[in-house]
Amino acid sequence: SKPVRARMITGEEIKALTVNAGAANNSAAAKWTQSKTTGFDFSKSSSAIGTKLSWLLENTYEKTNSGATANAYEYDPYVSGYWTLTPYNNDSGDSAWYVSYEGEFTTNDLLGTAGGLRPVIKVDKEMVSSTEKSPSPKSSYNPGDVLIYDPVTNKKCLSVDYNKVRRGESTCYKWRVITTDDTSSKTKITLQMDHNLINTSDWISKSDFDFDPAYGTSGSTRKGPITALKALENATKNWDNSLKLTYTYQNPTTRSSVDYYRTLSCTNGTCTEDGYKDFNSSNGPDRIQITTNLKARMITGEEVKAIAMAAGSSPSWTPGSGPSSWYYLSSGTHSEGNSTQINKVRWMSENTSSAGINTYGFINDGYWTLTPGGGDENRVWKVKNTISIQTSSTTKSTYVGDNELGVRPVIEVNKSIFK
Repeated sequence: SKPVRARMITGEEIKALTVNAGAANNSAAAKWTQSKTTGFDFSKSSSAIGTKLSWLLENTYEKTNSGATANAYEYDPYVSGYWTLTPYNNDSGDSAWYVSYEGEFTTNDLLGTAGGLRPVIKVDKEMVSSTEKSPSPKSSYNPGDVLIYDPVTNKKCLSVDYNKVRRGESTCYKWRVITTDDTSSKTKITLQMDHNLINTSDWISKSDFDFDPAYGTSGSTRKGPITALKALENATKNWDNSLKLTYTYQNPTTRSSVDYYRTLSCTNGTCTEDGYKDFNSSNGPDRIQITTNLKARMITGEEVKAIAMAAGSSPSWTPGSGPSSWYYLSSGTHSEGNSTQINKVRWMSENTSSAGINTYGFINDGYWTLTPGGGDENRVWKVKNTISIQTSSTTKSTYVGDNELGVRPVIEVNKSIFK
């Protein structure tokens, strides 16, 4: 037999919820037992109780007088309630206690078609809390370790409130360590935000490519991630000036048939890209200024590979390789690793649309890296919601059928902030 991972609510729990909502001691709800022949109407016992318990009726047949949501998911309109685990103790044994869309806790014929099933599970409170406390500081950190940090004030936070972050009411963000070689003697640490700060964005748009014909129908990496970095510059403009980016990235991609951006160079937030030139010109590579106030960047393909290796994976790919491919981070191959290996890298895909951890409810397929894929000039490495790294077209909605990708900021900060 297969393990059961959920159950149904019980009659005793319905009673306890109704009494807790304010039902009087002499009410039908308070007096109910499994042996009773009649139930109770919790939605009409009082307006206050009905309002408190309206969530018990949401997404059933029709709106009730207590204000429950009326079938928001457009489920079968003839399913007008759901079963409990509790049987009705009558002589014939052909009924069970049931929650009706009308706000009644009553009995129903087991052979009826009006009763649905609502799963009940038990989880650790930490998993459903809207806040997470800042962990104790360390002298050295491992990839995936959590730090809570406010980039606007350049200070650590005691906790992150996911609801406030989602509503834009807090800049105390949760970050993940992506440094793979940290030691107690090192003073700085590299962090990646736990979600896409720009939920969806092109890597480079046709307009930022100056409508050059080389962009084609599915993009080109020749001028680098101009659109993504400009969006990141705008999203981080209020962050502390100590975060202004000084960083150099040498693109590992080599192509014999096309030009491509070679180097991203940033000094105190001013970033230029060096590499692209017109095929019909004998001029040398262009130097394109992208930003003047950039305070974060994107992760690189090399960093993703290093994180996978630190977790025990054996990647069979290199960031500059291609043309089009994908690899699980848990194994480095096209075959997914075991559960232990997966759990070590699951955080890399957190807060995407189907990765199993989506604290903020965002809908995206993953996030871009700085690294183009080898071979096809329209391909970029991305971290996907399947806990894998793949190459994708430079547009956020790609011709190969992917959904949208976003930008997840990477910063370098002093470790002393967290002491």
